[in-house]
Formats: sequence, C-alpha cells, structure tokens
Amino acid sequence: MVLVHPQLNAAPIGTGQSHRGAAALRAGEIRESHIERRRADRAGTAEIEGRAGDRLTAANQSWAWYSGGWNDAIAGHPAPTFQFHHQAFAYYANYADGTQAKADHLKDETDFIAAATAGTLPAVSFVKPLGLNNEHPGYADIITGENHTIDLINAVRNGPNWKDAVIIVTYDENGGFWDHVAPPTIDRWGPGTRTPTIIISPFAKKGFVDKTSYETVSILSFIEKRWSLPPLTDRDRNASPLTNAFDFTLSAN
Repeated sequence: MVLVHPQLNAAPIGTGQSHRGAAALRAGEIRESHIERRRADRAGTAEIEGRAGDRLTAANQSWAWYSGGWNDAIAGHPAPTFQFHHQAFAYYANYADGTQAKADHLKDETDFIAAATAGTLPAVSFVKPLGLNNEHPGYADIITGENHTIDLINAVRNGPNWKDAVIIVTYDENGGFWDHVAPPTIDRWGPGTRTPTIIISPFAKKGFVDKTSYETVSILSFIEKRWSLPPLTDRDRNASPLTNAFDFTLSAN
C-alpha cells in the first residue's frame, strides 16, 4: 500500500494477490515492493540520485517505508514470514545500520498505525505488510490479508490526515495463471499481466472503474508530478500519473 498525504489544496498535478481492483495496473517484472530498488538496479546504479525516497528528501518532503515485523527483524528475531528481500531501501549504504536515514525512513508497520492515529503521517508512506498478511498462496490466506488491509485503510480514514490523503492499494501479481488481455510492450521489463489496484481518497472519483492504461511506475509518476521531482528513468517519466482516477474538486466527508 502507498499512502500519499499531499496537502492537495496546493496544485495537484502504495499486498499479495487478488482479483479485485478499481483500476488496472500492469506490473510485469516490477514488483510493488521492489519499485525503487529495481529501478535503480536497471539504471545500473545505486547512487543516491537513483531512488525516489532520496528525491523526496532532497525536495524537503517527508516519507517512510513501513514494514510489518520490522522491529522484530532488526532486533534479531524475525517472524517466520518476514521477507528480508522485500525491504526496498534496506540494502543501500545510506540506510545502513546506525545511520540517521535508516532511523528516519525505515520503520515498523505499527509506527504507521500510530502516525495515522495521531495525524502525523509523512507526505508519502510505503507500507509492506508481513508475509502472513499479504494474501500470497502457500503461506498466507486471503481473508487474513484483506482484514489487515482494511485495518490499515481505516487507521487513515479515521485519523486527522484523511481529509487530504490518497491511499493506493496494489499487488505485485495478478492472482491467477492467465490473463486474456495481452500486455503492451514498452521495454524488456514489461509491462506484464494486469494487476488490481484500488484508490481510496476523498478525491477519488465515486463508483468509478478507471480503464486508463497504467503500470506500477504510474504510482511513482504520481508522486513525482505532485512534488515536481525529476523522474528516475524514461519509464516513469512517460507513465500516466493516475490523474484520471481523481476529481480534485471533491472534499472529505
């Protein structure tokens, strides 16, 4: 899940597998939980300018990656379904143990709930649930993951930040073995089969199924457009930034 808390009164321009969604994204080889790490890898660099989190920091915009089970993992007793390889920022030197950047930006999912309740969410939140809660076949189940996602959503909706929040719930796979709609070709990385995405916001069009062709990096494009951030590559530069899903004349109710 991606939460953008963009203070949208200014000029407006992130679990598992499911068949439900209000808009169709194409994910291909780009997993939601690996957006920034893989994009940096594809560009052949691990430099600071190659990650969206660092772009937000450079623009003085707050952000955090919230991971289920994070505190237990860094304390040395990770949960059985904690997925180390899903931690998109943890393998870069500037987020190494003991750095201020790690303390500021890599947090536990419980910190997300606390911030949502207190109304202190950062401008952008990436939320990666514990494996047990991600609906993946083999080690998780759908209802547990769905209920967990509802808890995360309601924490935001019932908190002070809801009035200008955008919640994007998306998945890294399509939940099946086949898709009857062939994906377009952009580059060697996809896009691939369609994946479900739900946008929840006071500004989301009501009862609307968006048939615009999006892809996973459309989420990055949305963030980049909102804060005038330079894109990471041409892929997100050219991706549609989800704007057709919104009506920014609406207000929270």
